[in-house]
Amino acid sequence: MDGPPPPPPPPAAPSAPPPPPGPPGPPPPPGIGPKSGGSSNSTNGIAASAGQTSLNALLAKRRAAADTSSVASDPAQSLAAGLSKNFQFFQEKSPTGFVGLSNQGATCYLNSLVQTLYMTPELRKGLYTQFEYNRDLDGPEHRCIPLQLQRLFARLQIGEAAIAETKELTKSFGFTDADAYQQHDVQELMTKLNEALEKSLSRAQHKDKSAAATAAEQVLTSTFYRGLLVDYITCQECGYSRKRTDVFTDVPLAVSGVESVEQALTLYSTPDILTGDDRWFCEQCGHKVDAMKGLGFKELPMFLNLQLKRFAYDPQTWRRIKLNDRVSFPTKLNMAPFLHADAGAQTPHQQDYELFSVMIHSGGAMGGHYFAFIRSFETGKWIKFNDASVSFIDDNEIEMMFGGAPPLKKVGSDENEPPKPATSPAAGGGFSTNAYMLVYRKVDPTTNVFAVPSSEIPAPVREQIQKENEEFLKEKAEYIKRRDAIHCNVWYAPDPSAPEDLKSFQVSSNKHETLEQLLNECRSVAEKEGLLTEQDRATPIRLRSMNADTKTRAQPWTSDDLKATLHDLKFTPQKHLFLEKQINGLFPGDDEIPDMVIKVVRFDVKGDLFAPPVEVKLKIDASLLELKKVIESLDSLCSIPLREQRLFFLSAQDAAAGLPKEILPFGKDASPEELAPVRLQADLQLFDGATVHLEQGTADTPSAVIRKFEEERNKIQLFYNHPDSRELNLEIFVDKRKTIEQLKALIASLVGVSIDEFKLCNGLLAKEFREEQKTLDQVGLYDGTVTRLV
Repeated sequence: MDGPPPPPPPPAAPSAPPPPPGPPGPPPPPGIGPKSGGSSNSTNGIAASAGQTSLNALLAKRRAAADTSSVASDPAQSLAAGLSKNFQFFQEKSPTGFVGLSNQGATCYLNSLVQTLYMTPELRKGLYTQFEYNRDLDGPEHRCIPLQLQRLFARLQIGEAAIAETKELTKSFGFTDADAYQQHDVQELMTKLNEALEKSLSRAQHKDKSAAATAAEQVLTSTFYRGLLVDYITCQECGYSRKRTDVFTDVPLAVSGVESVEQALTLYSTPDILTGDDRWFCEQCGHKVDAMKGLGFKELPMFLNLQLKRFAYDPQTWRRIKLNDRVSFPTKLNMAPFLHADAGAQTPHQQDYELFSVMIHSGGAMGGHYFAFIRSFETGKWIKFNDASVSFIDDNEIEMMFGGAPPLKKVGSDENEPPKPATSPAAGGGFSTNAYMLVYRKVDPTTNVFAVPSSEIPAPVREQIQKENEEFLKEKAEYIKRRDAIHCNVWYAPDPSAPEDLKSFQVSSNKHETLEQLLNECRSVAEKEGLLTEQDRATPIRLRSMNADTKTRAQPWTSDDLKATLHDLKFTPQKHLFLEKQINGLFPGDDEIPDMVIKVVRFDVKGDLFAPPVEVKLKIDASLLELKKVIESLDSLCSIPLREQRLFFLSAQDAAAGLPKEILPFGKDASPEELAPVRLQADLQLFDGATVHLEQGTADTPSAVIRKFEEERNKIQLFYNHPDSRELNLEIFVDKRKTIEQLKALIASLVGVSIDEFKLCNGLLAKEFREEQKTLDQVGLYDGTVTRLV
């Protein structure tokens, strides 16, 4: 989807890790900290940097933080680092068996057209068999469009990657990198591609013009897509006609005022009556006469491109608009009724066409997204090609592309309930997603092709793709190896009498190995490291999952788990384990319930900040009441009475909103007896290492914890200058819910001037923020905005 880049995202609120289903996971971050940008002094929800640095340095720091965040949030991409392909190329191919196309930026229109051309068997076969690259005649490879199309089609047909790139093709068009970010029109590109093919395939009229090139020119740019139109004017008095024959490659059809493609074709081929001031001078009659002026089809091509004119100019608003009117189109179309008399005698079935491609536009007149529904002639199934994504669709999805309001469907069993608009899984619903270009193939058993074997691919092209496949498969194997790798840090206690004195070694495995295989690898490494003696060789050993932060250990895996894969046991790519061996026939701690640690972050009302987290150790089957009693007993948590404790937890489900929820399983008036059966793990999903926030008070009063989270969630960083300098070397952290007036007052106090001595302006436009009662959010100040004091 084209459009201006979005503003930087709001600051992330602290989050707790998603609850693991079994063994403890990595520790969550502690309570809220200040925004990145160095130490800061907080004043009424607004903070300013302690020192002055250059804007470039500040921005560099932000970029570094963003780069780190990007790598951390996209592990699949980091796994592909050093490989020639993006990680998406290494995914498994679509169940359809077809290959997607990467989007270079705004090339979805190109991808839809290329997939349509590829799925045209006659075109693909002709391109393979009728064109042979000759450098002397065709120029350099990177500028030869037919050659690049051959290679791209071959990658789509026999390539091993799930996605193919179009960069070599667009370079042959003469596109620059900037062109990849400009969205063009599908019909316009189709015309340009035909012209480019004709130009590339045409040879100068001399002896070097090859027969193969001539045949290719005819096959690929003439008989397939070119038809003939009769443009005529006929006198109503004497019947004299003036005619002109024109070539066409597509038929533009109106969508306003028609309900179907058949009606649009009728309107297209119905002549206009020239009368009154528009009368025509007839050469035969010698004076102006009423006349009929129109278009008629004389010859129809093998492939008929019908362009629905959904984009128009609105003279009232002086704007380009998109027409989303409903226009139905058939899967079978007979063109005989629309032929001109000059077409000669035709049997009705000579002009039968079948729909096989629907190119779709989703969006408005100023931008949007293209994708295509294409029917495979080989299988008869409809497939959705949406850039890199390729999937099957149901036949009824085609109807969703007619336009207008989606068809109504009954929802639920209530007979009195009115029908609701149906939504399209393939299109994502909405009124602005509709067919823009339709491609029909003439039904002719003598010329129709249904499949193109790979043996038709020119030998040099096939050999090149096979070499690419070999290299790709090597890289894919390396990617899969990295993706499936599990790096285990195995902890152990050298002295059983000092179980807290731990050391570790590393073992690498992969998610397809079994726990038994991993255990054997651990034993082998332990023996090499001298951790297991000769006497220990027959001693049973076992593994537990361990939280490296809290040093707590989960329940040990049993013999029933030995045949399970590490993937089945929910192993993460970085896993901490605890290795233990039997002593005198027993494993240590067999008769004990494993521990868990909950981190409690208390809100300090006086300092208006969160205190450092306090670790509370409990048994994994501990209840909420037990946690509250421990909190009540700890001086480090101010020994808050049980009934005055308010606990908050930010679950994985609440992380997107950035606000924790208060833990109130039975409401605010629950008694201690009611809290006793509530288990931290089983009922509240508070797993080992989870962080809860604590404040003293009652549920009837506003929460300081929620307020603090709200402040952090709404905090943004702004850059500004001193009134006496143009250098943007100051930064400030501020709650975007504050007003311009409040921001100016704080800046004035920080730079030591009166609020009346400067104007606060937009840093880029130098436009003053005059509406001082509006919030920063309302005037469009977002995280990272540059402001200027003048």
